[in-house]
This record gives sequence, C-alpha cells and structure tokens, in this order.
Amino acid sequence: GIRLQVAPLGVLALMANTTGKYGLEIVKPLARFFFTEYLAMAIVMFLVYGGICQLIAKVSFIEYLRRIKDVMIMAVTTTSSAATLPLELQVAESRLGLPNSVAGFSLPLGATMNQHGAAINITICVMFSAQAFGLNLSLGDIFTIAFLAIIMSTGTAGVPAAGSVFTLMILTKFGLPSEAFAMILAVYVLVDMGSTLLNIVGDLVCVSAVAESEGLQDRSAWAVPVVRCDKP
Repeated sequence: GIRLQVAPLGVLALMANTTGKYGLEIVKPLARFFFTEYLAMAIVMFLVYGGICQLIAKVSFIEYLRRIKDVMIMAVTTTSSAATLPLELQVAESRLGLPNSVAGFSLPLGATMNQHGAAINITICVMFSAQAFGLNLSLGDIFTIAFLAIIMSTGTAGVPAAGSVFTLMILTKFGLPSEAFAMILAVYVLVDMGSTLLNIVGDLVCVSAVAESEGLQDRSAWAVPVVRCDKP
C-alpha cells in the first residue's frame, strides 16, 4: 500500500545521499556493471542453454527462441517469472510439443527454483558495491558470495526485484552500508528484465531437454507455423 507508493522517493533520497557523500565517481562504474551483467547473462543464455537445446533437446536454438518470443517479451515487460507462467505453459504445449503432464509440473517448479538470472545478478551486484566502496575481495570472498547467491536465489520469489533483498543481506554480511546498493537499486528494473528473461528461457529449455530424453516431445508441433497466442 503506502510503502510501495513512497518507495521511489526513498530510493531517490538514498541515491542523492550516496552521490552527495561520494561524488559522481561512484556513478561511472555503472556502465561497467551493466556490461558485465549482460555479458554474463549472454554467456549462460547462448553457451549453456544454447548448448543444451542443440545437443540434448536436438532443436535449433534460434528457432527455439523464435517460438517462445511471446514468452520472452512478457518476461521482459513484467520482470516476473510467476506472471509469465500461464503463457509459458500455453507456449510449451502448442509450440514446443511438450506434454502438459511434464510442463505443468516442471515449469511452476522452475519459476521458483531455477533462478540463474538472480544468482548472476546477486553476485555481480555485491562485487560492484564492494569495489565502489574500495573493499578488496579475496578469492575466498568471491566464492563465498557466489555460493550464497546460488543458495539464496533458489528460494527467490518469481516477482519483480526479489533478488534485491538477498543482495542487501549479503552486503550486510560483508559490512557494506546499504548505500552501496543505492545506485543499482535505482535502475534495478533494467537488470531485472534480463534476469527474468534468462530464467524463463532456462526453464523452457531444461523442460524440453527432459522431454526429449524421455521421448515425450511431440515433434509434430514444430511443423505448425508460429501464430500469436491470443489468436484462435
């Protein structure tokens, strides 16, 4: 209610305080942060998920992305795996040939447990915040952050900006002030769009791989031309 309405003002005040205290120098690393974030997501998307799609699901990854484009668009616009789930289930059955018995169980489970985007995001956010405030992380610290991010992201809710809560928790563990996350939080939706997109693509690709390995994928669905899901 009222807290959601005043939250943008709180973030603005936190940004102003951080910029006033540390100067514009803290804004410059944001470009490097976004580059690193989306590079990591692209590597997972095209090398890991693309490889699974080609080698295990035995379908072209480019064609796969074309068939799930509606789901991808909805994931980017809602930044919520949970909100995208009904469309995911429809596309999985009509365009990818996945039986409802498999997709109906696996996709809701993946919407909660498969949060690779959040795991990448939490790790990079914490490392960026530490560097912005001059904290040198050891190799052990980096592995600890990555491990905590993976564990915490498994329980991340499929709602917008859910990963930011766990990021703040890890920052506290390493003794960093909440201001360290202020600059990222102001533009977090840009990160969340890519994170949600990675999550839902991973969900569908993994379910397709399982269905193919078990001989349950209906190949006839791939012969049907792609039409918009809101058309009969």
